[in-house]
Amino acid sequence: MSTTRRSVLTGPRTSALHEVELAEPGYGEVLLRMLVSGVCASEVAEWTAGPVADVRDLVVVPPGVEPGEALGEPLGCVVEALRRTRLDTGDRVAVVGTGFMGLVLLQLLRHAGTRQVVAIDPRPDAREQALIHGADAALAPGEASGPPSDDAFDVVVEGSGTAAGLDLATRLVRPHGVLSIMGYHQGPRTVDLHAWNWKAIDVVNAHVRDRARLRDSVRRGIDLVASGRIDVGALVTHRFGLAEVDAAFAALVGKEPGFVKAAITW
Repeated sequence: MSTTRRSVLTGPRTSALHEVELAEPGYGEVLLRMLVSGVCASEVAEWTAGPVADVRDLVVVPPGVEPGEALGEPLGCVVEALRRTRLDTGDRVAVVGTGFMGLVLLQLLRHAGTRQVVAIDPRPDAREQALIHGADAALAPGEASGPPSDDAFDVVVEGSGTAAGLDLATRLVRPHGVLSIMGYHQGPRTVDLHAWNWKAIDVVNAHVRDRARLRDSVRRGIDLVASGRIDVGALVTHRFGLAEVDAAFAALVGKEPGFVKAAITW
């Protein structure tokens, strides 16, 4: 195969398919045939194609895992967030924001020895999904404005990427508890440092920029899919062809009821 199709950004929120020549991979590179690509909020600003992959970042998908289930990067981000978040047996945990990554986290928390897992999201359909994927209870933000300190959450994972979600997570965590920031925050944030100090909480930046560590977490995530511990396929609610990249991003931005994750298939 000497040519391939590539979706190229031609204007704001407008893509077109181009037939392009395939360059021979150089030293330390590998040529990949794409089967499925998830659509992520972190890509909305760029909305464009990427380069040929570095061979060091490859993770082999085990037999039996469908391409649509092997959404490696977001899986790795969730696994890494949980690895970096101190969690003890019997902890009461809240997850603020139940988009795709929040729902994957809920599936993992089912196997983590937690006492109770509560999901919090303003969207009714997202709360319904949370109950399906492992939450013991699902609340709107107004229903979880902050319980008494003796019944607050041991661990709160913020996965909304919003200022309001981060503020709510701050209110929900107990003194000496853990606030883990998994959400992708795309702008400046003002935090209640007085509450962080007074509660003496541990605040975890649950993101990862070390490529080797992310690769290890991706591998662990895909192995969890292979073992049946998490079901990613059930979370891909919208599928598009390569010529429908713009429609996929529009679905991500619009988030109609029932939307969890969009994926593009070749």
